Amino acid sequence: MTFSSPFAADQPAHPLDYWISPERARISPPNAPSRLRQLADAQGALAAAWSSAIGCGPVLVLGGGFVSVMSGNPAGALVLGLLGAALFVLGVFFWRRDPGDGLAGARFISS
Repeated sequence: MTFSSPFAADQPAHPLDYWISPERARISPPNAPSRLRQLADAQGALAAAWSSAIGCGPVLVLGGGFVSVMSGNPAGALVLGLLGAALFVLGVFFWRRDPGDGLAGARFISS
């Protein structure tokens, strides 16, 4: 499946084979910064952030339940439970929303 954009600025200057060719790998040093590495780092950071939100949500709900049981006051379960549920729902929503092409991270890097 290919996507063709009508805008010339969206078209790459070179095909992907040009950028991943072994000849180009010998020219540039392995630790040289590149836009592809920046996009991959940004995509990984966003995926890690939303994944941690998904993981911390149930921990907050369980923590609220523990505080409520230990103190006998249901306010802990209510407050931490609602925060945990909201964190979980937002994490799942944004984790699924990220297309995985790195463009979401490109907005953060370019600003």
